[in-house]
Amino acid sequence: MAGGMEMIDPGIHVRAEIPTRESVVAELERLKKSSARSYRSLAREVGLSFSTVCDWIKLTHLPFPRQRDHFVALVRAMGAQDPEHIYSMVQGLREAVRDRPRNPYRGLRPFTEGESRLFFGREALTDRLVHQTLEGLERGRAHPVMVIGASGSGKSSILRAGLMAELIADHPGLGVDYMTLAELGVDETVARLSGFRGPGVVIVDQFEEWLSGARAPDAARLMTAFAELSNASDVQVVVGIRSDYFARASTHELLLAGLQDTPTVIGPMTSEEVTRAIVRPATRVSLTVEPELVAQLLAEFGEPSGSGSVSLPLLSHVLYVLVESSDRRMIGIDHYRELGGMRTALENTAEEAFTATHCGEAACRLLFTQLVELGPDGQATRRVCRIDDLHRHGAGADLETLVAEFASGRLLTLDRDTVTISHEALLTSWPRLATWIEQERDRLEAMNRLQAACLTWRRTGEDPAGLLRGSLLATAGELESLPHMAVRLTADDREFISASRRAEQRRAEAAAAARSRDLAMRSDLWTRIDPNTSARLAILAYETAATVEARSALIGMTASLPGARYLGGPGPTVLAVAGGSGTIAYSNPVTGQVRVLETFADHESSTHLGPFGSDVTSLALSHDGRMLAVGRLDGTVEVWDPTVARRLDSFVPIVSSPVDCLGTGAGGPPSGSNGPGRDAVTALRFSRGGDLLWSAVRQFGCVCSPIDGDGTVAEPLGFVPVRSVLDLALDEERGLIAVSTADGAVSLGRTGGAAEQIWCHRTDGSGPAPAVAISPDGRLLAAGFHDGRVGLWALRTTSGSGTGGIGGIGVDRLELDRHKFGTWVNSVDFDPTSRLLAAASSDGMLRVWGVDTLAPATGDRRHPTVVTAVRFRDPTTVVTTAEDGTARTWDVGDALIGHSEDSAWSLDIDRSGRFAITASRNEARIAEVGTDSSPVDFRRILPHPGHDFSGAAALSPGGDWYAIGTRTGPIRVGPVDGDGDQLFTGLDALVEHLAFSSDGSLLGAAGRDGRVGLWRLGLGLGDGGTEFESFEVCPPALALAFDSGGGLLAVTSESGDTTLAGLDGLDSTGGPEVLSTFRPGDSFALGVAFHPDRPVLAVGNADRSVSLWDCAQPRQPRILSRLRGPAGSTFAVEFSPDGRRLAVGTTDGVLWIWDVSSLRSPRLVARIRSPEQGVYAVAFWPLADRISGVGPRHRCFTWTLDEDRAVKMIRAALGDELTADESEVLGLASDSEDPL
Repeated sequence: MAGGMEMIDPGIHVRAEIPTRESVVAELERLKKSSARSYRSLAREVGLSFSTVCDWIKLTHLPFPRQRDHFVALVRAMGAQDPEHIYSMVQGLREAVRDRPRNPYRGLRPFTEGESRLFFGREALTDRLVHQTLEGLERGRAHPVMVIGASGSGKSSILRAGLMAELIADHPGLGVDYMTLAELGVDETVARLSGFRGPGVVIVDQFEEWLSGARAPDAARLMTAFAELSNASDVQVVVGIRSDYFARASTHELLLAGLQDTPTVIGPMTSEEVTRAIVRPATRVSLTVEPELVAQLLAEFGEPSGSGSVSLPLLSHVLYVLVESSDRRMIGIDHYRELGGMRTALENTAEEAFTATHCGEAACRLLFTQLVELGPDGQATRRVCRIDDLHRHGAGADLETLVAEFASGRLLTLDRDTVTISHEALLTSWPRLATWIEQERDRLEAMNRLQAACLTWRRTGEDPAGLLRGSLLATAGELESLPHMAVRLTADDREFISASRRAEQRRAEAAAAARSRDLAMRSDLWTRIDPNTSARLAILAYETAATVEARSALIGMTASLPGARYLGGPGPTVLAVAGGSGTIAYSNPVTGQVRVLETFADHESSTHLGPFGSDVTSLALSHDGRMLAVGRLDGTVEVWDPTVARRLDSFVPIVSSPVDCLGTGAGGPPSGSNGPGRDAVTALRFSRGGDLLWSAVRQFGCVCSPIDGDGTVAEPLGFVPVRSVLDLALDEERGLIAVSTADGAVSLGRTGGAAEQIWCHRTDGSGPAPAVAISPDGRLLAAGFHDGRVGLWALRTTSGSGTGGIGGIGVDRLELDRHKFGTWVNSVDFDPTSRLLAAASSDGMLRVWGVDTLAPATGDRRHPTVVTAVRFRDPTTVVTTAEDGTARTWDVGDALIGHSEDSAWSLDIDRSGRFAITASRNEARIAEVGTDSSPVDFRRILPHPGHDFSGAAALSPGGDWYAIGTRTGPIRVGPVDGDGDQLFTGLDALVEHLAFSSDGSLLGAAGRDGRVGLWRLGLGLGDGGTEFESFEVCPPALALAFDSGGGLLAVTSESGDTTLAGLDGLDSTGGPEVLSTFRPGDSFALGVAFHPDRPVLAVGNADRSVSLWDCAQPRQPRILSRLRGPAGSTFAVEFSPDGRRLAVGTTDGVLWIWDVSSLRSPRLVARIRSPEQGVYAVAFWPLADRISGVGPRHRCFTWTLDEDRAVKMIRAALGDELTADESEVLGLASDSEDPL
């Protein structure tokens, strides 16, 4: 009796005063429902198993008297007022069934060893199996007896009610044990195998579970214990296994031996065997089976060659139901027909249980599909599940009701904490379940493939080639995400999936890294073609994978932002910029519209005006950006309010009568013009106040029209006649107008009264002059010519005629000829501060000069096609348009400092980040810096006679003082924000390097003659209050650095040595003390820097390496690591203020950044190519989020090291996104869902 409980026959008649089974079950179920308690919680409280609680409530089994206390506690836990009364009702049922025969048929469940008296039909097979087992035991057979049969062939009944029962009965001296992995679990199974002692027989049933359900480590334990027991000479192991697992079993050597040595194969039953199985169990309990029913059952059961293995469980089930549902002693044909026959009976039972639960199809399907798996042949088979797993991943509160109801109908079997379908016959005989299985088949097959792959992976030593990839891994992830499938995964399966994911991630990371490097390389190639596209590629490279190459490209972009790019239509595009608001307007030759871009604090708006009736030839914006003038080819000018996209007025600049033209001496309108005074409007300019609009009419001249507050244009106030005028510029303060013409003339005249020419420039062969500009301060006049020249003249006020001019204006030519473009110059403009001049040409170049130096202030900015116009948006931003229809913005902030032909050799930033100093041999520059590192003001310091600068310079940490080295030895020291300086003497040779100590109390200088000078700076620095000490190193000394505590000084030398000197003696009369000298590399020791928090020194070397040294014991410094990679000499080194990064500037123009969080294993972060061919000095900004470097042409660049900030900075500056066609051309169409 399984579980210590007695089966009852619900069909037996009981005395009238005894409650019926149905009424007692109804009362128990009512109590269970009203308690709102789950079966599992009741089981935990009472100390029973889940299956026992289900059986007692459904009265599938009756509690024994010894279990009275547990039953009473269960009923009390469900809220019964009189649990003893309920117990007495159950005992009444026990009295009613005492001495009455029970149901002799087992339904879908197998016969057990205690039910052998009811087991018939397999006597011959049982005898043969007993003989084979005993023979093997006698011979000491070292392999198991294999019992093989299809599902439904009755293997378990034969092994338990046949073999096991007979061995127990006839051979009491033998120990006999029966086990299944599903019932015991791995640990108990191993314990039972290991603990069994002979002589005896161990029956291991359902061995297929060992081959499919056990994960690799468990399978190894099981097979080891199994092999040890099989090899015992006084133990015979018998194995029951399904025939569809024959192939898998044959892969195990021990099982293969049993399969080869006369295995017992369970085939279909003969008619005589089936008849005994039907009739004899009934006879045992005084029941009779009608002969007609026996004949009908045999006919439906089929011949031995038919489907007997499928029909056997159906036969057992229908016989069980016939007895359960009748109170007659005769099992008759009529009742059988009422049930619908053998194959319908099982379906009906399942449907009745399904209907009785009221849980719905979804919950029932979820439960049963968890109890099914696919065998090796793809056929569905039952699966054992833990109750806890079903509850965790199953149908919630409905689960227990479902399990209990189907278990009461013997369709499910509960065993302690597990549940399984009682027999595979249910899988095919219940159509609803068969449909569910078919709907779930894809997932079940996927689970099989996954677990088979996992097994292969384990057996091959976890070969990476066996891991899941691509769609297979995605399918595994889907299975893992579905609760009812995830419960099937063993720990091995989960580790297999995790290992596959890790491998996939590594492959994805490797692919992303390769893609990132490719994009970064393409970004570099596009730098000179189109910086905007280059920036987009850099962002995409970084977002694909943060490789060194991607970070390098990204950070490199921040030194000079590429500027925005705004799309339009190809053709001759014109441009206007509002100097006060920064509003941009440019034309689209394809649509005839004008696009207006307005910039606000947190966004940029775009408006399209028009379309206009004919080609737009010129544009102008008022200073505040609230009026836009649009000149057209037909001579019409329209005035718009771009902020609301409304046209204010339209007019034609009219010339009422012919007059002499300025600069030509010819008069009257040309033949073939559009009428009196009507021709293409080639240029437009608003006065600064927006109350006047000048229009350049190509064949006639410049007309000045007043405009009132609402944009209405009045009759012209003035007219300056000029033939073939192309452009105009105004100096309102002095009443000057400059014009350029198609015949190459540049003229300067008065705007008030009669037209008066002050000055005219004409050069034969120069071609047309399409552009002219006057600087905002009125000091300069610039013009562009078709021969590639940019003409520049200084304008000055004179008391008389002056040189080159009349009427109190002097004009002096400045030399820019050596900076010619290769072809036409189409546009020129000055920045609002009058310090920069920009010019654009047909060879696609934008060039910016510093007007003080007359030298290019930035590198040339290349466009993919002809640049049609250039305008400054603000002092640091240039806007251009080109014939590809695109408007672009360019950051030229670094140009404000200006450049020269000399290299800058030093750079220092004070602790607050307010001031920065750079120095070359001819000048030093001190910049006051804004929050974004751009200079808001700067001043130049020039050498005193006889004391040319050496290029060495430093700032005191507090930003109060500067120090500049000279070529003769003295140090020039002065206040950063004031006048007056003094010379610190003591050195007699060129000063290679200068540095202040971290507290600002010491100034150190390295002399080319090997002397190192130290000046102690007192409060009276401004009065020359200093003390001088010095010591010598092997000359020439090249660089020096103080440690953070000010007690140690490091000096590098061209000899290759680095010297460490202690400074504690400066407080006494001892002076500096040389503590050690060592060689950090194979060549010159160059840059040197101390870590801000640790006694660690970084030394750059001409052998292209950087070494890190532990100087905790300065007399015996120890090397920590050596960094290699630079192709040029490591000229400058600098730690970030937080000590996490090390920057190295090299002579080949590359800035290297290492992460030195681990000083013994630094990691390369980026290698950034400077726009110049050398980085001779570097300095971090106080927050360590930016770094600057200087080199040739005294150019200073600042890079943003915060990568996320860099992405935001660049993306904000890019303007319009790439079109689909552009993305496809660049090969980016599949790189990102987000266009760049």
